[in-house]
Amino acid sequence: MKKIFLKLASLPLASKIFASYVNYIAREKKKSYGVDNPDLFFYVIGQKERTGGLWWIVNKVVMHLAYAEDKGYIPVVDYKHFWTQYHMDEELGNVNVWEKFFLQPSSYNLDDISRSRNIIIADKHAAPSDKYFMGNTDFYDDPSRLVYFQNIFKKYIKFSVPTKAFLEEKRNSIIPTGTRVVGVLSRGTDYILKKPKNHPIQPEPQDIVEHTDEILKKYNCKYVFIATEDADIFELFKDRFGDSLLFVNQKRISKKDIENEELLVDVTKKSNQDKYIMGLNYLLATYILSTCTCFIAGRTGGTKGVLLMQDNFEYKYVYNLGLYK
Repeated sequence: MKKIFLKLASLPLASKIFASYVNYIAREKKKSYGVDNPDLFFYVIGQKERTGGLWWIVNKVVMHLAYAEDKGYIPVVDYKHFWTQYHMDEELGNVNVWEKFFLQPSSYNLDDISRSRNIIIADKHAAPSDKYFMGNTDFYDDPSRLVYFQNIFKKYIKFSVPTKAFLEEKRNSIIPTGTRVVGVLSRGTDYILKKPKNHPIQPEPQDIVEHTDEILKKYNCKYVFIATEDADIFELFKDRFGDSLLFVNQKRISKKDIENEELLVDVTKKSNQDKYIMGLNYLLATYILSTCTCFIAGRTGGTKGVLLMQDNFEYKYVYNLGLYK
């Protein structure tokens, strides 16, 4: 992975201050940038995300928010100085991409704390310790753990005003009012082709189609809503459900597109599509899933996102097929 180095001379004061920690964080660091707010301790959350999708980023933030709450720290999310696949080229060091999609979890932002006395920079690990880890077993299989993280999410994670307006408007234009819908999240592309080690095994597309058809009839649903980045899986659902299939109109990747690439992000990085719109469409798909009557999914970051938003489905099935070796 290439290291990210910022040219300090060209950055405003707040960016110069924070740029100094980007390249070396291995564990939690304590910093002081001034004398303001001497009685407050700020916890800065931000990590390099070469491969992580938007929900993986959010899930990591949630884990660190849980830690900050226990410690009595005030959390501030920094995806201004840490690259994500949702940055346009000119935005790194200039735009906090987190704030495009979400509000800050507290009333403070990076500029506010750039003059503060007590700053704690989160370490590079997904979670500060096992206590705060949103694992692929306990999150799905232990109801108390799911409720714990749902409460953290609901307390701290709020959509930005433009994002919330977009989600609500688009959801209402895609899902007919008052209809019963089976929501399906089917992850394909690099998961199915590359089988990344220690990642959850995804259900076979044909199996999830058959399962969806069964639940559609059993729960008297009229529509299927499919959330997938995989063009081949999308066509499989379209062939089976026809006009009963609802979806977000977004760019999808076929097996052919990715077979010469290592990861999905390697394809999207080469795309000239607007990265904010790409992220909005991903959020929209999961947001719609959280409003469906029934929910079927493999174990992915997006699935965790759906369950953080809502877990009151009439029927829920999350596949547990183990991990790729």
